[in-house]
Amino acid sequence: MNGFALPAHEAGRYGEIKERITSNMATTFVTAGTELKPPAVIKGVPADATVLQKEVLTAEAKILGALDHPQIPDLIEDHTGEEDPYFIMTREAGMPSMNVALTTKGSEAAAKIISSVAGPLGYVHGEGFVHGDIKPDNIIAQRTGRSALIDFGAAMPRPYGHLLDSGRMLGGSTEHNEARERMLKFGRPHTSGRVVCSAEYMSPEQANNQRVDITSDFYNLGITAYELFYGRVPFQVETPRNVKPRSLESSAYDAVISPKEQRERRLAQLHKEAEIDFTVPDGKDIPPAVISMIERATQKDPADRYQSADKLLEDVEVVLHAVA
Repeated sequence: MNGFALPAHEAGRYGEIKERITSNMATTFVTAGTELKPPAVIKGVPADATVLQKEVLTAEAKILGALDHPQIPDLIEDHTGEEDPYFIMTREAGMPSMNVALTTKGSEAAAKIISSVAGPLGYVHGEGFVHGDIKPDNIIAQRTGRSALIDFGAAMPRPYGHLLDSGRMLGGSTEHNEARERMLKFGRPHTSGRVVCSAEYMSPEQANNQRVDITSDFYNLGITAYELFYGRVPFQVETPRNVKPRSLESSAYDAVISPKEQRERRLAQLHKEAEIDFTVPDGKDIPPAVISMIERATQKDPADRYQSADKLLEDVEVVLHAVA
């Protein structure tokens, strides 16, 4: 796939291009805004993009269009039906991601950001979606002092499972029909592949390429919280250097695994099998309430994690008092 090129008629419409970010799923242009247009993010894929890339982009635009929360970007324009599909959303002008914002701040700031992001995350869940990619780079500071939740490229409708678990999965019921309609409207009809979060933050279900529910978001957020308080992610694997890609041979094909993919597979294995070390490093003061919160969020079994943002917020309030 060639990179997405900004359409000629969009050049300058939302101001100077401040940054261009290219990933394996899309290309993003960050604009400065003008006197008449706000700072914006333009995200798109070229005409030769894969079906998965196009469907992920379209789903993200639809989900953003369905959400209305002050800590989530607003969809401004949706052009995902065009030959070179793209959409435009709002952005916080000049505000850093959580990774940057917390480089010189401590535990109290970390607790406030976890508290702040739990609100929009709970809203997303309440609207019937899983974010799917909670990590520091996808949480940015707002001028209001709150935290915004961004990048819904891995977002998806909540699966039917939450209805089964609650005993409300009855054929013809209103909630069943709403869940089914949400899957049809916001899902990806021709691609079953998952768009998983960064390997450092993935839940065991994401590591297994299974369908996830809202508890996976709490796991991602728990790993994020661990990094904020401990200064590192719990599982660290170096990318192999000067190592030839491994080849997996089968009767059907030979699959070459790059050093980067080897690292990601090792991280996935750790998230599925390894226990997180909560030993407090020398020189750090991490209250037991913090450890308890992170430990519950990062349980291997989804049933043992937080089941709602409200329950998480109850423990975050305890943490805020502990670090104040």
